[in-house]
Amino acid sequence: MSKEDKISRDELVANLEQFQDDLKESISSKSTQLKALIGGASSLAMISSFFLGRKSGKKTKPGSNSETAE
Repeated sequence: MSKEDKISRDELVANLEQFQDDLKESISSKSTQLKALIGGASSLAMISSFFLGRKSGKKTKPGSNSETAE
């Protein structure tokens, strides 16, 4: 390697800073999408569990009317 082929410290720092900025930008855009996906999935899970619990709560045993339980 000759002196012309060597990479200076300043060039290396500049390249790493550029790489870090690009990486942060990419991650932040995906983070927003991921948060929206998690929010939608949790909302769907809560709504479905509400309706499933409501359906099972309406089941009545035969002969257990409130009128005959006096």
